Amino acid sequence: MRDIKIRVLFATHNSEFKKEIKEHYTTVDRLMNGDDSFDYITGPEIIAKRQFTGAFDSYSNEMYEDDICMVEVLGCCRVSICSFYGVIFHSKDNIEWGIMDCLSEDNGFKVIGNIHQNPEFLENK
Repeated sequence: MRDIKIRVLFATHNSEFKKEIKEHYTTVDRLMNGDDSFDYITGPEIIAKRQFTGAFDSYSNEMYEDDICMVEVLGCCRVSICSFYGVIFHSKDNIEWGIMDCLSEDNGFKVIGNIHQNPEFLENK
């Protein structure tokens, strides 16, 4: 059974009062046991909670929901939902491509960002 990992994106403001998006990683076990140190109640503004899909790209990077991947033959796409056989992807114009097998190491996928920090990657130009 795979770990249920969660990547939390949250906003902070730097010394110049510019908004920055940072990441916090946790697991469901840590949340349930009270071992997670992130302050979800009075802490910074939470932008997104993204679940690990169980899949990795060709460079061994974990793939999370809302990641943006570059696929050699298809271009940019957004990771949507995990299944046991692969991940559902959506194109720039949100057309669902269906489940693709991305569980093998040499799958042609490369995580290049996520829709919260890099929305420009999915803009139709």
